[in-house]
Amino acid sequence: MTSLQDIQSFRSKLYSMFPSRRDAIMNLLDAISSHAHRCDSVVKLSEAKYFKRSYCSITDAIKAASKIEADDWHKMMALAFTHMQPTKVNRFIVDVTSNPRPYAKTLKERVITHSPNPAPSNKPICVGHPYSVIVGLPDGVRAENKHWVKPLSAQRVKSDEKGHDIGMRQLVELINKLGKSGNLNISFGDSLYGTPECRKTASEESNLVHIYRLRISRNIFLPATESIRSPGRKSEYGQKVSLSDPDTHPPHNEEIEWSWENTQGKTYTAKIKLWKDLLIRGTKDFKSSEHQINALQIIVTNEDGNDVFKRPLWLAVFGKSRHEIEIKDAYSGYCSRYDIEHFFRFSKQKML
Repeated sequence: MTSLQDIQSFRSKLYSMFPSRRDAIMNLLDAISSHAHRCDSVVKLSEAKYFKRSYCSITDAIKAASKIEADDWHKMMALAFTHMQPTKVNRFIVDVTSNPRPYAKTLKERVITHSPNPAPSNKPICVGHPYSVIVGLPDGVRAENKHWVKPLSAQRVKSDEKGHDIGMRQLVELINKLGKSGNLNISFGDSLYGTPECRKTASEESNLVHIYRLRISRNIFLPATESIRSPGRKSEYGQKVSLSDPDTHPPHNEEIEWSWENTQGKTYTAKIKLWKDLLIRGTKDFKSSEHQINALQIIVTNEDGNDVFKRPLWLAVFGKSRHEIEIKDAYSGYCSRYDIEHFFRFSKQKML
Protein backbone atom coordinates (compact mmCIF):
# COMPACT_ATOMS: atom_id res chain seq x y z
CA MET A 1 0.00 0.00 0.00
CA THR A 2 1.69 3.16 -1.19
CA SER A 3 -1.05 5.80 -1.05
CA LEU A 4 -3.07 7.38 1.71
CA GLN A 5 -6.29 6.31 -0.03
CA ASP A 6 -5.28 2.65 0.17
CA ILE A 7 -4.55 2.94 3.88
CA GLN A 8 -7.84 4.72 4.57
CA SER A 9 -9.76 2.13 2.56
CA PHE A 10 -8.06 -0.72 4.40
CA ARG A 11 -8.75 0.84 7.81
CA SER A 12 -12.39 1.38 6.88
CA LYS A 13 -12.84 -2.28 5.91
CA LEU A 14 -11.00 -3.41 9.02
CA TYR A 15 -13.20 -1.19 11.18
CA SER A 16 -16.42 -2.61 9.72
CA MET A 17 -15.24 -6.17 10.36
CA PHE A 18 -15.21 -5.85 14.15
CA PRO A 19 -18.51 -7.02 15.74
CA SER A 20 -18.35 -4.64 18.74
CA ARG A 21 -16.13 -2.09 20.51
CA ARG A 22 -14.87 -0.93 17.12
CA ASP A 23 -13.51 2.41 18.30
CA ALA A 24 -11.71 0.82 21.25
CA ILE A 25 -10.10 -1.82 19.02
CA MET A 26 -8.93 0.76 16.48
CA ASN A 27 -7.55 2.92 19.30
CA LEU A 28 -5.67 -0.11 20.61
CA LEU A 29 -4.21 -0.87 17.17
CA ASP A 30 -3.08 2.75 16.79
CA ALA A 31 -1.55 2.67 20.27
CA ILE A 32 0.37 -0.52 19.45
CA SER A 33 1.63 0.97 16.18
CA SER A 34 2.84 4.20 17.76
CA HIS A 35 3.67 3.44 21.39
CA ALA A 36 4.28 -0.29 21.92
CA HIS A 37 8.07 0.01 21.58
CA ARG A 38 8.07 2.22 24.70
CA CYS A 39 6.01 -0.18 26.83
CA ASP A 40 6.90 -3.33 28.71
CA SER A 41 3.26 -4.34 29.30
CA VAL A 42 -0.04 -4.16 27.44
CA VAL A 43 -1.64 -2.03 30.18
CA LYS A 44 0.87 0.78 29.55
CA LEU A 45 -0.64 1.22 26.09
CA SER A 46 -3.39 3.20 27.82
CA GLU A 47 -0.84 6.02 28.20
CA ALA A 48 -0.40 6.31 24.43
CA LYS A 49 -1.60 9.48 22.71
CA TYR A 50 -3.93 7.61 20.36
CA PHE A 51 -5.64 5.52 23.06
CA LYS A 52 -8.37 7.89 24.20
CA ARG A 53 -9.86 5.60 26.84
CA SER A 54 -9.01 4.24 30.28
CA TYR A 55 -6.80 1.18 30.75
CA CYS A 56 -9.77 -1.12 31.48
CA SER A 57 -10.93 -0.65 27.88
CA ILE A 58 -7.87 -2.56 26.67
CA THR A 59 -9.10 -5.88 28.00
CA ASP A 60 -12.58 -5.15 26.62
CA ALA A 61 -11.10 -4.44 23.19
CA ILE A 62 -9.05 -7.66 23.21
CA LYS A 63 -12.08 -9.67 24.31
CA ALA A 64 -14.23 -8.18 21.55
CA ALA A 65 -11.55 -8.77 18.91
CA SER A 66 -11.24 -12.41 19.95
CA LYS A 67 -14.87 -12.98 18.91
CA ILE A 68 -14.21 -12.19 15.26
CA GLU A 69 -15.08 -15.12 13.03
CA ALA A 70 -12.15 -16.94 11.46
CA ASP A 71 -13.59 -16.52 7.96
CA ASP A 72 -13.69 -12.74 8.43
CA TRP A 73 -10.04 -12.75 9.48
CA HIS A 74 -9.10 -14.77 6.41
CA LYS A 75 -11.01 -12.39 4.12
CA MET A 76 -9.11 -9.45 5.57
CA MET A 77 -5.78 -11.27 5.29
CA ALA A 78 -6.55 -12.16 1.68
CA LEU A 79 -7.28 -8.49 0.94
CA ALA A 80 -4.05 -7.29 2.57
CA PHE A 81 -2.02 -10.11 1.03
CA THR A 82 -3.27 -9.26 -2.47
CA HIS A 83 -2.22 -5.62 -2.02
CA MET A 84 1.23 -6.57 -0.75
CA GLN A 85 1.81 -9.58 -3.03
CA PRO A 86 0.53 -8.87 -6.55
CA THR A 87 2.85 -11.45 -8.16
CA LYS A 88 1.75 -14.95 -9.15
CA VAL A 89 4.38 -16.69 -7.00
CA ASN A 90 3.77 -16.70 -3.25
CA ARG A 91 6.50 -17.56 -0.76
CA PHE A 92 5.82 -18.64 2.83
CA ILE A 93 7.94 -19.42 5.88
CA VAL A 94 6.64 -21.77 8.55
CA ASP A 95 8.16 -22.17 12.00
CA VAL A 96 7.32 -22.64 15.68
CA THR A 97 7.99 -20.11 18.43
CA SER A 98 7.37 -20.23 22.17
CA ASN A 99 5.37 -18.01 24.47
CA PRO A 100 7.01 -18.52 27.90
CA ARG A 101 4.57 -18.62 30.82
CA PRO A 102 6.76 -19.82 33.71
CA TYR A 103 4.67 -18.25 36.49
CA ALA A 104 1.16 -19.06 35.20
CA LYS A 105 0.84 -22.26 37.23
CA THR A 106 -2.91 -22.61 36.65
CA LEU A 107 -2.69 -22.06 32.89
CA LYS A 108 -3.99 -25.07 30.98
CA GLU A 109 -1.79 -27.21 28.74
CA ARG A 110 1.54 -25.66 29.62
CA VAL A 111 4.32 -27.76 28.14
CA ILE A 112 8.10 -27.86 27.96
CA THR A 113 8.94 -26.14 24.70
CA HIS A 114 12.07 -24.92 22.91
CA SER A 115 13.31 -21.44 23.74
CA PRO A 116 16.79 -19.93 23.25
CA ASN A 117 18.58 -19.65 26.58
CA PRO A 118 21.79 -17.59 26.70
CA ALA A 119 22.84 -18.88 30.13
CA PRO A 120 25.85 -21.24 29.87
CA SER A 121 25.19 -24.98 30.30
CA ASN A 122 21.41 -24.41 30.40
CA LYS A 123 19.10 -26.31 28.08
CA PRO A 124 17.23 -24.18 25.48
CA ILE A 125 13.78 -24.87 26.95
CA CYS A 126 11.02 -23.04 28.79
CA VAL A 127 7.56 -23.66 30.22
CA GLY A 128 4.72 -22.19 28.19
CA HIS A 129 2.83 -22.55 24.92
CA PRO A 130 4.36 -23.19 21.49
CA TYR A 131 2.78 -21.46 18.47
CA SER A 132 2.96 -22.43 14.82
CA VAL A 133 3.42 -19.26 12.75
CA ILE A 134 3.25 -18.67 9.00
CA VAL A 135 4.54 -15.49 7.37
CA GLY A 136 4.76 -14.33 3.77
CA LEU A 137 8.00 -13.24 2.11
CA PRO A 138 8.03 -10.08 -0.04
CA ASP A 139 9.56 -10.13 -3.50
CA GLY A 140 11.96 -7.96 -5.47
CA VAL A 141 14.09 -5.15 -4.07
CA ARG A 142 12.09 -5.02 -0.86
CA ALA A 143 13.09 -8.60 -0.07
CA GLU A 144 16.77 -7.93 -0.79
CA ASN A 145 17.14 -4.67 1.13
CA LYS A 146 14.78 -5.28 4.04
CA HIS A 147 14.06 -8.26 6.25
CA TRP A 148 10.37 -7.62 6.91
CA VAL A 149 7.81 -10.39 6.57
CA LYS A 150 4.01 -10.43 6.48
CA PRO A 151 2.42 -12.34 9.40
CA LEU A 152 -0.48 -14.39 8.10
CA SER A 153 -1.41 -17.07 10.62
CA ALA A 154 -0.60 -18.15 14.18
CA GLN A 155 -2.00 -21.23 15.86
CA ARG A 156 -1.25 -22.64 19.29
CA VAL A 157 0.19 -26.14 19.32
CA LYS A 158 -1.60 -28.33 21.85
CA SER A 159 0.21 -30.67 24.20
CA ASP A 160 -0.67 -33.77 22.16
CA GLU A 161 0.37 -32.25 18.81
CA LYS A 162 3.64 -31.67 16.97
CA GLY A 163 4.42 -28.18 15.77
CA HIS A 164 5.76 -29.16 12.35
CA ASP A 165 2.77 -31.38 11.55
CA ILE A 166 0.37 -28.62 12.60
CA GLY A 167 2.36 -26.09 10.57
CA MET A 168 2.05 -27.94 7.27
CA ARG A 169 -1.69 -28.51 7.69
CA GLN A 170 -2.05 -24.87 8.68
CA LEU A 171 -0.15 -23.82 5.55
CA VAL A 172 -2.32 -25.83 3.15
CA GLU A 173 -5.49 -24.47 4.77
CA LEU A 174 -4.14 -20.92 4.59
CA ILE A 175 -3.31 -21.19 0.88
CA ASN A 176 -6.87 -22.29 0.12
CA LYS A 177 -8.48 -19.64 2.36
CA LEU A 178 -6.37 -16.91 0.75
CA GLY A 179 -7.53 -18.12 -2.66
CA LYS A 180 -3.94 -18.81 -3.78
CA SER A 181 -4.26 -22.50 -4.62
CA GLY A 182 -4.14 -21.69 -8.35
CA ASN A 183 -0.78 -19.91 -8.00
CA LEU A 184 2.67 -21.36 -7.54
CA ASN A 185 3.33 -21.44 -3.78
CA ILE A 186 6.74 -22.05 -2.22
CA SER A 187 7.25 -22.81 1.47
CA PHE A 188 10.46 -22.97 3.49
CA GLY A 189 11.10 -24.92 6.69
CA ASP A 190 13.90 -26.49 8.68
CA SER A 191 14.67 -30.21 8.82
CA LEU A 192 11.68 -30.99 11.08
CA TYR A 193 9.35 -30.06 8.22
CA GLY A 194 10.64 -32.96 6.13
CA THR A 195 8.95 -35.78 8.05
CA PRO A 196 6.71 -38.23 6.16
CA GLU A 197 3.64 -36.60 7.72
CA CYS A 198 4.74 -33.14 6.52
CA ARG A 199 5.51 -34.41 3.02
CA LYS A 200 2.17 -36.19 2.90
CA THR A 201 0.35 -32.96 3.78
CA ALA A 202 2.38 -30.93 1.27
CA SER A 203 1.62 -33.44 -1.50
CA GLU A 204 -2.11 -32.70 -1.14
CA GLU A 205 -1.58 -29.21 -2.60
CA SER A 206 -0.63 -29.64 -6.26
CA ASN A 207 0.84 -26.13 -6.67
CA LEU A 208 2.90 -26.20 -3.47
CA VAL A 209 6.68 -26.64 -3.60
CA HIS A 210 8.09 -27.32 -0.14
CA ILE A 211 11.81 -26.63 0.45
CA TYR A 212 13.39 -27.91 3.65
CA ARG A 213 16.83 -28.74 5.01
CA LEU A 214 18.17 -32.28 4.88
CA ARG A 215 20.22 -33.49 7.81
CA ILE A 216 23.77 -34.50 6.89
CA SER A 217 23.09 -37.95 8.39
CA ARG A 218 20.16 -38.54 6.02
CA ASN A 219 20.23 -41.31 3.40
CA ILE A 220 18.40 -40.77 0.12
CA PHE A 221 17.99 -43.15 -2.82
CA LEU A 222 18.00 -43.30 -6.56
CA PRO A 223 14.85 -44.76 -8.18
CA ALA A 224 15.07 -48.49 -8.73
CA THR A 225 16.09 -49.65 -12.20
CA GLU A 226 15.26 -52.87 -14.01
CA SER A 227 18.85 -54.10 -13.83
CA ILE A 228 18.90 -54.33 -10.03
CA ARG A 229 15.41 -55.69 -9.54
CA SER A 230 15.17 -59.27 -8.33
CA PRO A 231 12.33 -61.76 -8.86
CA GLY A 232 9.35 -61.26 -6.59
CA ARG A 233 8.22 -57.98 -5.14
CA LYS A 234 9.55 -55.07 -7.18
CA SER A 235 12.01 -52.81 -5.43
CA GLU A 236 11.06 -49.14 -5.18
CA TYR A 237 14.41 -47.79 -4.01
CA GLY A 238 17.70 -48.14 -5.84
CA GLN A 239 21.25 -47.14 -4.93
CA LYS A 240 21.65 -45.56 -1.48
CA VAL A 241 23.15 -42.07 -1.38
CA SER A 242 24.68 -41.01 1.93
CA LEU A 243 24.85 -37.23 2.13
CA SER A 244 27.90 -37.37 4.40
CA ASP A 245 29.83 -39.70 2.05
CA PRO A 246 30.79 -38.10 -1.31
CA ASP A 247 31.83 -41.51 -2.67
CA THR A 248 28.17 -42.56 -2.79
CA HIS A 249 27.02 -39.47 -4.70
CA PRO A 250 25.95 -40.14 -8.30
CA PRO A 251 26.78 -37.64 -11.07
CA HIS A 252 24.82 -34.43 -10.54
CA ASN A 253 22.44 -33.03 -13.15
CA GLU A 254 23.30 -29.34 -12.89
CA GLU A 255 25.83 -27.09 -11.20
CA ILE A 256 26.00 -23.32 -10.80
CA GLU A 257 28.36 -20.91 -9.09
CA TRP A 258 27.98 -17.24 -8.28
CA SER A 259 29.61 -14.64 -6.04
CA TRP A 260 28.28 -11.74 -4.01
CA GLU A 261 29.59 -9.06 -1.67
CA ASN A 262 28.16 -8.57 1.80
CA THR A 263 27.66 -5.29 3.65
CA GLN A 264 31.20 -5.48 5.09
CA GLY A 265 32.71 -5.70 1.61
CA LYS A 266 33.67 -9.37 1.85
CA THR A 267 33.16 -11.58 -1.19
CA TYR A 268 31.66 -15.05 -0.94
CA THR A 269 31.06 -17.72 -3.55
CA ALA A 270 28.33 -20.37 -3.49
CA LYS A 271 28.73 -23.63 -5.40
CA ILE A 272 25.47 -25.52 -5.83
CA LYS A 273 24.96 -28.99 -7.26
CA LEU A 274 21.55 -30.36 -8.21
CA TRP A 275 20.39 -33.97 -8.26
CA LYS A 276 16.95 -34.53 -9.75
CA ASP A 277 14.25 -37.08 -8.91
CA LEU A 278 15.65 -38.78 -5.82
CA LEU A 279 13.69 -40.66 -3.16
CA ILE A 280 13.36 -40.56 0.62
CA ARG A 281 11.84 -43.44 2.54
CA GLY A 282 8.32 -42.93 3.85
CA THR A 283 5.86 -44.88 5.98
CA LYS A 284 2.92 -47.20 5.50
CA ASP A 285 0.59 -44.19 5.46
CA PHE A 286 2.69 -42.27 2.92
CA LYS A 287 4.11 -44.01 -0.14
CA SER A 288 7.17 -41.83 -0.54
CA SER A 289 8.40 -43.65 -3.65
CA GLU A 290 5.67 -41.87 -5.63
CA HIS A 291 6.87 -38.43 -4.52
CA GLN A 292 10.38 -37.63 -5.68
CA ILE A 293 12.57 -34.72 -4.60
CA ASN A 294 15.34 -32.61 -6.05
CA ALA A 295 18.40 -32.43 -3.79
CA LEU A 296 20.72 -29.41 -3.58
CA GLN A 297 24.21 -29.34 -2.09
CA ILE A 298 25.51 -25.86 -1.24
CA ILE A 299 29.14 -25.11 -0.36
CA VAL A 300 30.04 -21.49 0.47
CA THR A 301 33.66 -20.33 0.25
CA ASN A 302 35.37 -17.04 1.11
CA GLU A 303 37.85 -14.93 -0.85
CA ASP A 304 40.70 -17.30 0.06
CA GLY A 305 38.78 -20.32 -1.25
CA ASN A 306 38.23 -21.79 2.23
CA ASP A 307 34.90 -23.27 3.25
CA VAL A 308 32.87 -20.87 5.39
CA PHE A 309 30.90 -23.64 7.08
CA LYS A 310 32.11 -26.96 8.45
CA ARG A 311 29.61 -29.01 6.44
CA PRO A 312 27.74 -28.47 3.17
CA LEU A 313 24.12 -27.38 3.32
CA TRP A 314 21.65 -29.88 1.82
CA LEU A 315 18.16 -28.85 0.72
CA ALA A 316 15.24 -30.91 -0.55
CA VAL A 317 12.83 -29.44 -3.10
CA PHE A 318 9.57 -31.36 -2.81
CA GLY A 319 6.41 -31.05 -4.93
CA LYS A 320 4.98 -31.68 -8.37
CA SER A 321 6.20 -28.28 -9.60
CA ARG A 322 9.71 -28.65 -8.16
CA HIS A 323 11.37 -28.43 -11.59
CA GLU A 324 9.97 -24.90 -12.02
CA ILE A 325 12.15 -23.60 -9.17
CA GLU A 326 15.52 -22.20 -10.21
CA ILE A 327 18.52 -23.46 -8.24
CA LYS A 328 19.57 -19.99 -7.09
CA ASP A 329 16.01 -19.06 -6.11
CA ALA A 330 15.69 -22.18 -3.98
CA TYR A 331 18.87 -21.38 -2.05
CA SER A 332 18.25 -17.63 -1.68
CA GLY A 333 14.67 -18.30 -0.61
CA TYR A 334 15.83 -20.70 2.07
CA CYS A 335 18.35 -18.12 3.31
CA SER A 336 15.41 -15.71 3.70
CA ARG A 337 13.82 -18.21 6.08
CA TYR A 338 15.76 -16.61 8.92
CA ASP A 339 13.74 -13.40 8.46
CA ILE A 340 11.01 -15.00 10.54
CA GLU A 341 13.36 -14.84 13.54
CA HIS A 342 13.49 -11.05 13.18
CA PHE A 343 9.69 -11.05 13.18
CA PHE A 344 9.57 -13.16 16.37
CA ARG A 345 11.91 -10.79 18.15
CA PHE A 346 10.19 -7.62 16.93
CA SER A 347 6.66 -8.85 17.63
CA LYS A 348 7.49 -10.00 21.16
CA GLN A 349 9.72 -7.11 22.25
CA LYS A 350 8.18 -4.20 20.32
CA MET A 351 4.60 -5.23 19.60
CA LEU A 352 3.99 -6.97 22.93
